[in-house]
Formats: sequence, C-alpha cells, structure tokens
Amino acid sequence: MSSLLKVVATIFTSFVTPAVVGMASEGAPIGEMPHASGGRFSSASMYNTTGVNLTTEASFERFLENETAIQDMSVAVEGQARRRLNKDGI
Repeated sequence: MSSLLKVVATIFTSFVTPAVVGMASEGAPIGEMPHASGGRFSSASMYNTTGVNLTTEASFERFLENETAIQDMSVAVEGQARRRLNKDGI
C-alpha cells in the first residue's frame, strides 16, 4: 500500500471510528443504528410491528398471506421501547 493511500485510509477511518467504538461500548443503544460519514454523525431508530407468528409452518406463501399484518406500522413501536416493554413484562 502506498504511503499516500495509508494516510487517506487513516484519515477516513478516523471519521467513523467514534461511531464504531460507541457501538461496541457497554452503554450502546439498542434499536438504533449510528451513521458516520466524513466526521458527521447521526442516528436512525428502528421500529418493530407486532408481527405474526407463523410457527414451524412458516413458508413464503404464509408470509404473503400475512404480509399486511406483518407490515402494519400503525402499531409499531421504537425498537428500544419494545425491548424495555418486554423486559418489564408489560
């Protein structure tokens, strides 16, 4: 690897390293995804619908039959909130 390429790789790596370290930390958020680009950082949250349990009978056909319920965002909660609810038994 050329020395210029090494410098460029180091610079670009440093632009995302804080987010990577944050994801690996003990206090890393659950249900969120960090974004890092050129030293700019942001976060996106993931939402979960109630979903449908297709059990051991899961198949593509059954998925399609239940697609509307699976994708019903009117009952969606933010991913971290769902984990909190499940943890607290609510």
